Amino acid sequence: MEITPERLVELKTVTPEGLEKLKEIANSDADVIITGNHGSGKTTLAKIILSLIDKDILVALVGFKETVTPYKHHYKEYNSIDDLLEDNIRHSIVLIDNHYIFDWDKLKKIKGRKIIITINPHVEREIKKLDELPRDVYIIRMRQMKDPSITRSYAKVITSIKRIDRYTGEVKTIYTHKL
Repeated sequence: MEITPERLVELKTVTPEGLEKLKEIANSDADVIITGNHGSGKTTLAKIILSLIDKDILVALVGFKETVTPYKHHYKEYNSIDDLLEDNIRHSIVLIDNHYIFDWDKLKKIKGRKIIITINPHVEREIKKLDELPRDVYIIRMRQMKDPSITRSYAKVITSIKRIDRYTGEVKTIYTHKL
């Protein structure tokens, strides 16, 4: 069964307020970094963000080992950022798996409206060049948390969303999930 934005609310992954924030993020020009441990729902959330985009877009998928077919958009898969850059197609969105995060020079060359990157927490600690990306950045943190009110032993939860202003460097928390 595909997870829909509404299902995220039912599963307590996000509150209705948080879902509204995700809709705003999806339709903004800002880049998105989704961070969380293995199995925390990063890839699923990336697909949800793509599904919330109002207009038809061309998505480049870089380095995903599993199928991440966007719900309603045209897409093309690439094995690496080098393959994407050689293709020279202007994509609306570039979705990158965490194996390629460290090559900032290549990230800056990507001709896309928005970059969405999924990363693990140990990689997040090493990010030092967010200010070099050409747009504002949203950092969405995912966690698996014990939740006795649901039947599964762990809930996949968006714990916080922060926005980094690329001009001022100001970091502002715009959403916090309270279980």
